[in-house]
Amino acid sequence: MMKVKIVKATLNTYWYADKIGEVFEVKPSTNNGLDYELVDKGHYILSDDCIVLPDHKNCSGDVTEYMIRNVLTKEQLVDLCVWALKEIDNVRSN
Repeated sequence: MMKVKIVKATLNTYWYADKIGEVFEVKPSTNNGLDYELVDKGHYILSDDCIVLPDHKNCSGDVTEYMIRNVLTKEQLVDLCVWALKEIDNVRSN
């Protein structure tokens, strides 16, 4: 089992189109072209529409870098950069 975060919906008719940013527990799918299947739900998620989240129990790498590269949306990254720049300005002005 693994967890994925929905980052987009290729079609707005997909069941997860209104669940962008949500995390689901999945297993690899054996269904044609659909890469992940929700555990105990029978729904599928395309691999292009999600990212696999790291298993923090076995994670030895830099989680912050992973989050920046793979988990945060572009909008969240922009917000993070704006916040960081404001913090830098605050430190410089004090």
